[in-house]
Amino acid sequence: YKAVMGSLILTGHESGFIRIWDSSEGDLNTSKVFEIDISDILERDDDSVTVSNISFANESLELSCSLKSGDVLLFSHGINRVNSSAPRPSVTNLHNSARALNNITDRASVNVRRGFLPKLLIKPLDNGLVTALNNSNIGLVAIGYESGRILIIDRKTNSVAYNEVLKEQGLGLPIHAKSIEFGYGLSDKDTKPGAMIFVGTDIGRLLTYKI
Repeated sequence: YKAVMGSLILTGHESGFIRIWDSSEGDLNTSKVFEIDISDILERDDDSVTVSNISFANESLELSCSLKSGDVLLFSHGINRVNSSAPRPSVTNLHNSARALNNITDRASVNVRRGFLPKLLIKPLDNGLVTALNNSNIGLVAIGYESGRILIIDRKTNSVAYNEVLKEQGLGLPIHAKSIEFGYGLSDKDTKPGAMIFVGTDIGRLLTYKI
């Protein structure tokens, strides 16, 4: 199933589109382009839907993106179960929601029978723009914000698995993530390797977390 996907290239656009291109034969196949229309999902028609970051988990076929607004959307590949005959739910409650995590499975387009479907919207609240994003193959999504906050989202439960505001240990200065990577290795106190998260910061420090 995953092999059928072939080689893919993902692009994010100011218009709020994510395009997934088939490059299995070496060149981009323009006849095989899958599009995700974030403007349609969120019912917004302004530059707040500009795509700023994309992270793709090739083994689990999961996709995350951040927007100019600071919002983060999570997608999973699957069959669309949305009832095409039912009226689409109003997006007003979603826009007015004060919650950070919002279920958006009902925002999938009825025109998509199978593909990357919306699952979760993570609002930035007071954390500013997204500075780092990584969708792992182990069901976790890491998000870094301008405020220095790091969120780890558990996709299985659609909940926050970890929440911390970064600070420079010596002087207590605010810092933020510039890059986040998932890996496998040993921490200082462990004898057996395990899953880890590596966070590169704007002041050049590397922070390591054991999962």
